[in-house]
Amino acid sequence: MSSNNIANPGPLGLMGFGMTTILLNIHNAGFFPLTSVIPRVSHQ
Repeated sequence: MSSNNIANPGPLGLMGFGMTTILLNIHNAGFFPLTSVIPRVSHQ
């Protein structure tokens, strides 16, 4: 019998979905613009 020690991706996906939902709701409430939420990936 071999044990399968693969991590469960469910909590990470739920956290990503929850954070996206919270950030978009805060943006829709007018607390800050959406451009301040999106990090800049490249430095051109």
